[in-house]
Order: sequence, then C-alpha cells, then structure tokens
Amino acid sequence: MSFWQSILLIEMLVLAVLSVPVMGICAGLGWLITRKKSRRVRRIFIWGGVALPAVGVVYAIFAIVVLGLSDLVRGRDASFLDDSRIPLRDGYVWSMLRGPEIATINRYENGQVTTDGFYNVRAFQFKGDWLAGAYNSNFLMGLTGPEPMKADHWFLFNIKTKQWLKPDSEAELRDAAAAKGFSLRLQSSEDFYRSHSSTPGFDLPSLVLLVPPLLGIYWVWGKGRRLLAEPAATGS
Repeated sequence: MSFWQSILLIEMLVLAVLSVPVMGICAGLGWLITRKKSRRVRRIFIWGGVALPAVGVVYAIFAIVVLGLSDLVRGRDASFLDDSRIPLRDGYVWSMLRGPEIATINRYENGQVTTDGFYNVRAFQFKGDWLAGAYNSNFLMGLTGPEPMKADHWFLFNIKTKQWLKPDSEAELRDAAAAKGFSLRLQSSEDFYRSHSSTPGFDLPSLVLLVPPLLGIYWVWGKGRRLLAEPAATGS
C-alpha cells in the first residue's frame, strides 16, 4: 500500500468513527422532537437519525473514491490527498504538496521523476514550449521556514529543446520571455492551480455527485414535515 493510499484509508476510518457520535446525537434529537408523537413516528425519527449519518458516510466515501479516480484519469492527484497535480506537456507535471511553498515541476518517464525539475516554485507561467518561473533555492526552508518565502532564482526553460536560461531578476526574465515571443505573466502557485483546475471538466463530477444528496435532503425534509404534522399521540 502506497503512502497516499494509507492517508486515504485513514481519512475514511476517521470519517467512519466520527459518524458514531453523530448517530447518537441525531437519534436523540429525533426522540426529543417526537416525544409527544405516536410510537410509529418516534421510531421513524429515531431510526432515521441513526441511518442518515451512516448513509452519509458511505456516500461520502463513495464520492471521495469517484473524485479521486476522476482526477487520476486526467493526470491529477486528488486534492483531498494534499497532493494536487496538473499535467503540462511532454511528461512535465506541475504539483503542489500541502501548500504553495512546496510547488514543484518535474518530468516523469515510465512513472519515475527525472533530474530536470524545479522545486520550491513561487511563481510560474506555461506558454507554448516554455516554462517560466521563480523559485527559492533553499528547498529545506520551503518545508520548515517562514512564510512567505521570496524567490531568489528565475528560470526560462524550453521543454522541447531543453534550453535553460537563468536570468538574475524578474526584469531579466521578462526581457528573455519577450525575446522568445511572449509576455511574462507569472502567477503564484495557488493562482496557477486555481486557474488551471477550475474547468468544466474538473467541476462536473463534483456537481453530479451533489445531485443525490440534494434530492435526498429534499425527500427527508418533506417526509419529516408530513410526519410531524400528524396529530399528537394520546397515550403512546
């Protein structure tokens, strides 16, 4: 079992454990709300209070798996695993682990990371065959140092020819980009992820998975109102 599979399993187990006290609370609320109603209504609310959290947990786990598979099909790691990836081109992948201070750009061959990559990326732009960006050279500080960490290195890299330019400042990087035929528009790691992941293809699975819970809430609300509208019990 991989590290991320272990994390996913732990998240599911925590979700299942937390559902137990929620079941008790919901069952108690069901009894409190219907204590003056008939025995049938009380039984429905109490057992409903137990069943609804359990169904919710099962559906949440199902949704997590579906969203994870959907992300992986598009070459992205599921964001709930704190490892978000965006495929670029020619095997290059932009990834953000737990936060923008640990954004990286790597190339993969046969599932293995190659040596030509950039770590601790603070700002980035992908234009045609060119990767432009800024990073902090102290990778370990990216894991433990204060935030925000300022960039101290800049790069312009061609993924086709492997030409690698190393400007000394953002101004020099802007001039180098202009010489290659494009305007420099760097984005922070968070902005880059947000702008490249928020597409209709990315959001559609989430929207589809929201439909059953919304329909279920609507049905439960209507059923509960009808049951509560029944006359109060007289001795049950």
